[in-house]
Amino acid sequence: MRRISPITRRLVSSLLESPATIRSAATVVWRCPLRTVRSLFVLFAGAVFAAGCGDSSEPTAVDTLTIEDFVGSWSATSMVFTSNTNAGETFDVIAAGGESRFTTLSGGATRNWFDLGDFHDEWDALVVLNSAGDLLTSTPAEASRPVRQFRFTLEGNTLTLTNTNSSFDFTLTGAADTSATMVGVFRKTG
Repeated sequence: MRRISPITRRLVSSLLESPATIRSAATVVWRCPLRTVRSLFVLFAGAVFAAGCGDSSEPTAVDTLTIEDFVGSWSATSMVFTSNTNAGETFDVIAAGGESRFTTLSGGATRNWFDLGDFHDEWDALVVLNSAGDLLTSTPAEASRPVRQFRFTLEGNTLTLTNTNSSFDFTLTGAADTSATMVGVFRKTG
C-alpha cells in the first residue's frame, strides 16, 4: 500500500473541510503551512518547465535508416585521414587528386573504387547496418581484406563515414601504415 506524505494529507484534509469553512482557494492556501505552498509551487514550476523542455526544431519521430537508404552511387567530396598518434598529421585523399566512390545495390551488395596517384583498388563487399542504425559494417567478398566498421550520418544526399580504427601511409612511400581516423564525406551522384 502506498504511503501518503503528511503534507499531502494536510492539503487534502484542508480541501475536504465543509464548504462553510472554505471561503476561497486563497483560504485553502492560507491554511496550508508555508512549506506546502512552496512544495506545490516547486512541483507546478517543475511541471511547466518539463512540459516546455525539448528542441522544437528536432523531429519528434526517429527515422530508422535501412540499407535501402544507401542504394545508389556515391562519390567522396573529402576523405581525410588523421593520425591517431599525431593529430597534426593529416592527409586529404580527394584534395590530393585521389578518388573514392562506391555503388550500393538493394540488399547491400557494394562495389568500391579507390584511386590515388598510381594506386588503384576495386573490391566488392556486403554492407549492413546495426539495429540502432548508426554503425555500418562493410564485409569484403575477399577473405584477405579486413572487415571495416564506420559510424555514419546521412543527411539528404550527404553521407559522412567515420572509422577510428583505420590506417594510412602518410609518407605515400609504401612505409608501414600509421593508426589513423578516416572521415569521408560522400555525395550521392546517382
